[in-house]
Amino acid sequence: MIIKVLGIMDLLSAMALILAGYGVTGYFIWFFAFYLLAKGVLFIKNLSSIVDIFSSLVIITAVYGWFSIVHWLIVLWLIQKGIFSLLS
Repeated sequence: MIIKVLGIMDLLSAMALILAGYGVTGYFIWFFAFYLLAKGVLFIKNLSSIVDIFSSLVIITAVYGWFSIVHWLIVLWLIQKGIFSLLS
């Protein structure tokens, strides 16, 4: 059950990053940046958690107006991770 909740949170994090790319800022975006950072630090033993930490930093850069192809790669990463978590 917890895996499915984390999958939904990853999908919402991807949506937050997309919104940040279009200039939407607010507590919603910051919440998911810190969520990914906390989850990454909590489960630091695998590569996926290191990518979560990097993803949180990418979301923060998007809040400040910098958005590039790296952001779209992170969006795809979060979407595929969320879908795989929901399917497991």
